[in-house]
Amino acid sequence: MKKFSVLFVLIALIATTGITQAQSSSALSGKTFILVMKDGAGHSDEIKDQMTFNNGQVTSSYLGLYGYPSATVSENARSNGAGFSFTATGAAGTLIYEGVLEDEYMSGSIQVTDKSGQQSTMYFRGATEAAWKAMTGQTQVAE
Repeated sequence: MKKFSVLFVLIALIATTGITQAQSSSALSGKTFILVMKDGAGHSDEIKDQMTFNNGQVTSSYLGLYGYPSATVSENARSNGAGFSFTATGAAGTLIYEGVLEDEYMSGSIQVTDKSGQQSTMYFRGATEAAWKAMTGQTQVAE
């Protein structure tokens, strides 16, 4: 019985350590990025957004204005950043983000499907708040 208890405690410790390492190894969690997005066809002005990643979730200030809730992020570690994806679904339609984070900068694409089924592609690029400020002198998304 004692061996079983010790084995159970060891398994619990290993499992907890693995979960902690997985959470702390996220390149995105705890960071806020300022982004600009543009229609792939070039038919619209750039849209500015601020996205916050935390504990496997992403919240977008721009999408929040249109009723999109936080979304779950999938992340794949890379040597100097991460690949990531998430799907945001709201009343206006579905947006599938796929991107790459390299150091403090990110870029990627958004597959947009509106509520009528019409599809289009947008592209985004951005940086952490600190890198954005260094590039533009702004600390927030300017309206």
